Amino acid sequence: DSIVVASLDLDRKTISLLSIPRDTRIEGEDGKIGKINAVYRNHGRESFLKTVTNLLGVEPDYYVGIKSDAMGKVVDTLGGVEVETLDAMEYVDAHAGLHINLPKGKQVVNGEQAIGFARFREADIYERDEKGMPIYLGYKDRAGNPVFKRRSKIVHSEEEGDPRRMARQQQLIKAMAKRATSGANLFQLDHLVNVTLEQLETNLDRMQIFAIAALFRTANPDSIVTGTLQGHGEIRGGTYMVILDKDKKKAAVDWLLKGDETAANHLTVVSVENATEIRGAA
Repeated sequence: DSIVVASLDLDRKTISLLSIPRDTRIEGEDGKIGKINAVYRNHGRESFLKTVTNLLGVEPDYYVGIKSDAMGKVVDTLGGVEVETLDAMEYVDAHAGLHINLPKGKQVVNGEQAIGFARFREADIYERDEKGMPIYLGYKDRAGNPVFKRRSKIVHSEEEGDPRRMARQQQLIKAMAKRATSGANLFQLDHLVNVTLEQLETNLDRMQIFAIAALFRTANPDSIVTGTLQGHGEIRGGTYMVILDKDKKKAAVDWLLKGDETAANHLTVVSVENATEIRGAA
């Protein structure tokens, strides 16, 4: 569900990240229309990489696959990372082993908390039992889905929604990079790479990872530039999909993946507001 294309400029020592919304509408190799987050699960890695290449017009040189739970082990090995939330986040899903309870503001999170930070998408709407399971009301809806007891008062968060989730994922990558290049972790780089490789599926070998670490060890993680493909949501055939804006997609790819900084101007939105009593002044 989390798709990020990273561009590493080995000469200028810069890194940029472009997130692809999980609900992005794509046409598969078989000509069928679907959402990009289903490609890897249904058709495998090679088909997924071809789909990303067709979507962006840029072919990735390497890939890194990591499960969200495995990411927690890397964060714990780093000794935790500092992140910042716009609002408190609370969500419990005992079946998925997900327990999120993070306050608003800056905080150091451990591996389990980092998983919740990266996965949180919506407020918890169900009443739950002592085991954290939603309370079943004993009947099903017309589609045959079980109906659970809803909370009388749902506490919503500014962190809800896919755009905020992608922004937090980008923030977490920056935080992990910052922590990895700190003095203490530089001394345990060998151990850190070993732990990381155990959690990854990648075509980067161990020496390449060490080379990247060496090249970017003095780079400022706060200077990592991030962006997200933009579009609008539509219901297609009963399924919610994000239809990308072709012009903005090109600008984002040119800027973040091809290094054309002037392309960022095409993504800049300026709002002119009239603060006077003169009609039409804006």
